[in-house]
Amino acid sequence: MNFIDYGESEVIAYAVENNIDLVVLDDKDARKIAREFDLKVIGTLGILIVSKKKGYIDEVKPLLEKLINNNFRVSEKLLRRILEEIGEY
Repeated sequence: MNFIDYGESEVIAYAVENNIDLVVLDDKDARKIAREFDLKVIGTLGILIVSKKKGYIDEVKPLLEKLINNNFRVSEKLLRRILEEIGEY
């Protein structure tokens, strides 16, 4: 059984109750549960990637560094893959 925190469960419940098909979640277990409700999921990193590709922001790397300095957890492997994908590695 997966346990998620109150805020994440509220996001999922609100989306389901209001026919919203996209939610922003970073927690792995919460993302899995959201997908079980046929919700599309994007996380903080996905938002940054899309924002860069659409030209809303110029650079992702400084924002990632701020997130990491404020206890946002991301593996080195994923971080490297993201930065390579957007041409900032």
